[in-house]
Amino acid sequence: MRISRIAALLTAGFVLTTTTLSAAEPRKGHSDYLASLTERSYKKAFPTRSVRLLKVAPGPGRDAAAKAILVRLERGDLGRRLRLADLKPGTADRRVLSFLGEAGYVDVMADGSKLRVRGAIDDTKEIERAGAGRIEKKELEDVGRRFVREALSPLVKLGKGETLMFLGVRYLYDGEAGAEAATASRERERVIANIAIFGREVAGLPIVGSGSKVAVWFDNSREPVGFDVDWPVYRISSRVQRVLSQTDLARRVATTTVPLGGTKDTTVRRFECGYVDLGATRRTKVMQAGCSIAFEGRGEGGEAWGRTEFVPAGTPVLKEARWPLANALAAGDVVNTGTEEFQRYLNAPKAPDEASPTRQ
Repeated sequence: MRISRIAALLTAGFVLTTTTLSAAEPRKGHSDYLASLTERSYKKAFPTRSVRLLKVAPGPGRDAAAKAILVRLERGDLGRRLRLADLKPGTADRRVLSFLGEAGYVDVMADGSKLRVRGAIDDTKEIERAGAGRIEKKELEDVGRRFVREALSPLVKLGKGETLMFLGVRYLYDGEAGAEAATASRERERVIANIAIFGREVAGLPIVGSGSKVAVWFDNSREPVGFDVDWPVYRISSRVQRVLSQTDLARRVATTTVPLGGTKDTTVRRFECGYVDLGATRRTKVMQAGCSIAFEGRGEGGEAWGRTEFVPAGTPVLKEARWPLANALAAGDVVNTGTEEFQRYLNAPKAPDEASPTRQ
């Protein structure tokens, strides 16, 4: 099977991140909406002093989700290059159910709410057939929205008060260009996949984190060649969580990560607030208020580094088994994620976690 697993890693988590550009200089692939979230969060992270918590409905289970998508791929419902009729069971463990074929593969993860589907993205004949160039941002948003709305509607459902938000684009370049081309500018390499990435807002608040993301991959002839979905079903609950004032939120962010204005050694690149969904493998039953903060710096030897942390914004903070900082704050422990103290906290014995995900 001639399919690059590197391509699968390109949007692992689907989160558009950058450790090299400031909020004032958003990455060219970012949408205007995504670029606006940092400014919006700096000014007023939450429009009201409280939010209604989101309940997460159980996923369909990996077996059921796999059965449904395999039938559609075999029929060719998702396009010519995603007609995958020869998929056979591959690896299966507690978290991933995989199917492999000559022309593509499928991974179904967690409770079935997360899927990765790839056709033969680096098939030489198909690359030649699709032609050169790339799909520019506005058109890529349009064809991506159409595919989500029509082909992916069984997987990407929008509930009451929910909106599909365009986050931006990425491009996968031909990995077979050779060493000489690898040193040339990206403009001279061939694009083999054009990727439109979408997120979600619920009741006017963005979902931050790797959950609630969709990435749709197209070749240069606008045919779909793959997609990633991490899309749970939310229900707005009757439970209310108060959120910190802007001043108190800035204080909590500074205490647990870095000041919003950065330091002499760190620069904050993005700051986005809403509901935090850490993705299918870390998702809990309730989504609470929080913010993501992306920052970067250089080590003593001059090496660049970058990190993204998630900081709870509510009061009281809800305990989450797979969100260590939320656990610490819920227990009354205020600790900075960049310190040895936090590492000791991570390594300390914990009470039994909620039941580990099992094959469903």
